[in-house]
Amino acid sequence: MLMSFTHDDSHHMNPGWSCNRKLSFCLFILSIFFGLSSTIQQISGEEKNATNEASISNSGGELADVSGVGSRHEDWFHALEGARLLAESGAGSEAARIMAAIASEEAAGDAREEALEWMERWDLTIDFIRGASRREIQSQIQSIKQDSSNAESLILHLSNLIALNRLQDAVRVLSEKTENDDSESVEGKVASILEHLNISLDGLDAEKNNLQSTLLTSFRKAHARLVLRRRLPLLEQVDHEAMEIAEFLLHHQSFAEDEHERHMDHSPFYRWVESRREQKEEDHREDKPSLDEVASHAVQRVLSLATPHPHAAMLLAETVTTFAPESLASQAAEGILSQLKLSSSLAKAPAPARPREDTNSEFWKDSSVRHYQLELSDDAIEALQKSPKEYARGTFRDQGQVYEDVGVRLKGGWGSFRMMDGRSKVAFTVKFNQFKSGQRFHGLRRIVLNNAAQDPSYMRESVGYSLFRDAQIPAPRITHATLSVNGSPYGLYVQVEAVTKDFLKRWFEDASGNLYEGPGDVIEWEHLDLDSNQNKEDRSDLKRLAQAIEEAGEDNPWSNLDDHVELSSFTTFLCLEQFVNHWDGYTQVNNYRIYHHPLSDKFFFFPHGADQLFEELDQHIFRPQGGILGRALLMTNAGKRIYRQTAQRLLDEVWNEERILARIGEMYVRIHPHVASQEGLGRPDILEFERGVHEMIRFITLRRYVIQKQLQESPSPSWREHRDHREEMRFLWQD
Repeated sequence: MLMSFTHDDSHHMNPGWSCNRKLSFCLFILSIFFGLSSTIQQISGEEKNATNEASISNSGGELADVSGVGSRHEDWFHALEGARLLAESGAGSEAARIMAAIASEEAAGDAREEALEWMERWDLTIDFIRGASRREIQSQIQSIKQDSSNAESLILHLSNLIALNRLQDAVRVLSEKTENDDSESVEGKVASILEHLNISLDGLDAEKNNLQSTLLTSFRKAHARLVLRRRLPLLEQVDHEAMEIAEFLLHHQSFAEDEHERHMDHSPFYRWVESRREQKEEDHREDKPSLDEVASHAVQRVLSLATPHPHAAMLLAETVTTFAPESLASQAAEGILSQLKLSSSLAKAPAPARPREDTNSEFWKDSSVRHYQLELSDDAIEALQKSPKEYARGTFRDQGQVYEDVGVRLKGGWGSFRMMDGRSKVAFTVKFNQFKSGQRFHGLRRIVLNNAAQDPSYMRESVGYSLFRDAQIPAPRITHATLSVNGSPYGLYVQVEAVTKDFLKRWFEDASGNLYEGPGDVIEWEHLDLDSNQNKEDRSDLKRLAQAIEEAGEDNPWSNLDDHVELSSFTTFLCLEQFVNHWDGYTQVNNYRIYHHPLSDKFFFFPHGADQLFEELDQHIFRPQGGILGRALLMTNAGKRIYRQTAQRLLDEVWNEERILARIGEMYVRIHPHVASQEGLGRPDILEFERGVHEMIRFITLRRYVIQKQLQESPSPSWREHRDHREEMRFLWQD
């Protein structure tokens, strides 16, 4: 992730870039480093636009000329990597010719074997490549890639549904995939899919009427195991031996001898394992203890943890009952669980306070995906092309309701802005009262339709803003809609509540204050965007804040700044930015809003442009801050103390994984058909969507343990002491 405080969206490539410029990059790599001059001339002359089927020649051809590849072992692997990049860019036929050429060269060594593996993956032979046309080769590779993509997206779809506890939906999806197959095919196909999901299917027969109930039982078990498995990092933070026991139970069948050799000297559990092994000659034991033995040992550890760490004790007991249910110790573990009676200490966090209801609250509660139609004249399109940020006239339709003379302008910044060119998925702001006074849409003056150009999941803003609202930080409400423009489908959009005076009235007693927006820091009071009261252009409130910052004390600046910024609210806001990794918010002094509340005479911060959340799971909550108020919080002892307390409160009261995943599950099932429909401009691939959702789920389930680890961190007592931070956070890389 980019940590510089500049606008750089090179890591979010425009889809149009990936076809031509990425191909050019591959050609450059091959020509400069691998010396494949004749191949490059072929590609440049005959296959410039690899994604355009019409540009692929029908003629056959010889294999690529690889005589320019060096004699070193790594040179062949570089050439192989160049070919792979070409295949990714769409130039599959030329990639295949290079692969076949490498596979034909004895001097290529191990690279030759890998090239043959790639060709086998594409179901190609050297003879076929020699005789086939470029179109035929390209078609074969594209077909294989599509089949592979479809299979992976199905596996991820089922995996996401199970992780989100949408088990009936997972059963329905898998049943639909086999509804036209005969009984034998059903059994084989289901078994193959579940093998990829690492799920055992007990009791499946060839009868379809048994399939759904059997699948549901297996999915329930898989979900229970997954939930427990992702809670295990708590054990490592509380009791390392308990974690090792739990991992043994989890991986008992594949428990490798070198794993317990590695920790033998310092781990009580592994010393216990070794003591069991030493009895091998006396009672003919296997090298590793039996599941019953470890489960029994786990119960003893549960008893020792019950008083100092009841949460960990319960978790280890659940591990026994889940991963060793047939063991003799399982019944004892169940008894201990009932005796611990932890329900009172594990009570759910109280429901967060909510802002006032308004006339359009029901609109945002509607769980359906609406369909909007936007009509723009040629003159309006030309006006938007010339001045995209100025309103042009249009007609807006929603389920039979027609809104004429609405204001339409293009929306977006670095990375998300698209021009009105008929090929790009444009983001829009629609203002209903721009040209017709008093016109509203379900009580709304304005709606914002984001194109999700930087959010393949379509859910980051919705999930992120809901957490801010749970913590009583003002944040927009979100829903989803599909859009067509002049009859052409543009696909699924993220509809974001516009931050207007109506929005401010829901959160503040007085909505007449100044609303500002980044980019820029608050000390740049003359340059921040003023979103309200623009006719007055009175920035004296922000100027006073800038002066207070300049005059604040070095050691405890908040003794003065608290008179101008609501400290508790700001600390919660900044802390949540780090929780969800809103790196492009006030942390980078870019996407954020700040409101001056006239009654309290204080500023309140709230999030904006949060479409790049839930990435970089290990990102630190004490990272360097671009905003001066963030530095005043995290670089002073008094501020850091308040920040730590706030972080712990948010973990206890707001970061409720069950509640967050339930929200994701509802949206995921609702929008999935629209993402998978293949309709619309600039849509993310369904596989990219599934991967985005999968990564978000993983972030949500593991982020708590990262934060807890970071809150517990303390400097090493000596620079001589080595700390293996990767080992401390190893649960992040375990699947």
